[in-house]
Amino acid sequence: MFKLEPTTIRHIIERVAEEALQKGAGSMDFGLNYNPFESSKNSIDQWSTWGECSVTCNSGQKSRSRGCGMSCRETETMVCFMPSCKKEKKPKGDTASREFNRYFPSSGSVEYINEDVDTCEEWIDCNNQTIKTYLNKSYLPSCPCYYPLHLDYNNKVWDRQKQKHFKWLNIIISEEGLNAYKPNAQYCIRSKLYRGTETLAAQFCCYDETMRLITRGKSAGTPNLISPEISQELHHKLDISPWIICKGDWTRYNEVIQPNNGLNCRDNPNEEDLKIQIFQAQNF
Repeated sequence: MFKLEPTTIRHIIERVAEEALQKGAGSMDFGLNYNPFESSKNSIDQWSTWGECSVTCNSGQKSRSRGCGMSCRETETMVCFMPSCKKEKKPKGDTASREFNRYFPSSGSVEYINEDVDTCEEWIDCNNQTIKTYLNKSYLPSCPCYYPLHLDYNNKVWDRQKQKHFKWLNIIISEEGLNAYKPNAQYCIRSKLYRGTETLAAQFCCYDETMRLITRGKSAGTPNLISPEISQELHHKLDISPWIICKGDWTRYNEVIQPNNGLNCRDNPNEEDLKIQIFQAQNF
């Protein structure tokens, strides 16, 4: 038996009617006793070669076909067997994730303000050495001394200390709510993670209205333990929450996570302004 492709049914009916009329059938009889395949039963084509298997592993089907006259086509199918499908191995986590878990094996929720306990002091005592060790091994770029104006069209900045290019991202201060955390900053940038990195941290730098790096004080940028590129939730938990439990006292927060000035940029702000900021942080 052969199988007719559905798209050819209409053509066959039209052909039957046309040939019936040519043979002199009555106007009301479209040659219903006429077998349209009679004249073409001996004009069957050769089989085509077998097509490819429908699957790349395990069992599937393959088919071949041939013309059988009168715009019809006959199709044959058969089972085909391919190599067994191999089970995918579950990823064990990248190097950066393993490195982070080494220093921060569990990151439970942060307890906020507790009147009976100085949670900021607890955070400092528990994390001071761990965080410093983690950041020292993170191989982060140094903050450029001046805001790089070319970031909008070229995000690479040469680090003369590391002797290589690093990619940076321009940060829109209002979108990340930095007005509260870095009140005097006009520009901020964050280093991007790169292929082969062994850390989830990112460098974070802020600049004043003259585009000079803010190297200290309440508006200085500090490294992110978790880049928002990885997780906004973890970034907030490990980088923002400690600032909150320290009640915005940047002098205590910076005991653990210090601003970067690896290129020895000129101190900013000056000593007088810095003393005012310290007094305000510790007394208000």
